[in-house]
Amino acid sequence: MKLVTILTLEEYQEDIKKLMFKNQISIFSEIDMQGYYKADSSENQSNWFANDRIGITSKMNFAFLPEASVQILLEAISQFNAQNQLTNPVHAFVMHVEQAI
Repeated sequence: MKLVTILTLEEYQEDIKKLMFKNQISIFSEIDMQGYYKADSSENQSNWFANDRIGITSKMNFAFLPEASVQILLEAISQFNAQNQLTNPVHAFVMHVEQAI
């Protein structure tokens, strides 16, 4: 089992929900977030949504999925980013779930 986490701007959230339902992922959670970064930071800022003065509302979605569903979802997200040429693309990452109760 894997834990997939998806980070997106609020404006793309409905698209992400549709994408998940289309790919037979019917159970997932959503969390509201504010994105920030410090403008003079040496970190790669191209992956952040806002600056240190103005927060940008974003969403974090997560789901526990079998490996086969993970690969399908990641490919769908990759296609979504490519088709829409987003300035702030949807980000996703996967973590192994060793055990769950």
